[in-house]
Amino acid sequence: MALANSLASAGFTATSVHSSADVHLGKDDTGFLINLIELTVTAVVPNVDNATFQQHVEKTNTGCIIKRALAAVPTVTVKATLK
Repeated sequence: MALANSLASAGFTATSVHSSADVHLGKDDTGFLINLIELTVTAVVPNVDNATFQQHVEKTNTGCIIKRALAAVPTVTVKATLK
């Protein structure tokens, strides 16, 4: 994710950003498929409130190149926590 860059462009320097993805597999007539990706992001960003942080999460999620590449996956969720 480009979250740290988005925050930095707005004047907020993240001291850490940790992301993980839980990928859920399913199976249909033609074989296995990815039917859900759950992204979890935890960040430490001094001087930013949670609402602003969540706006940057949504902005980077919407424009994410990887999400666009995985457009065939029915559901991709993001849970972001500001510490």
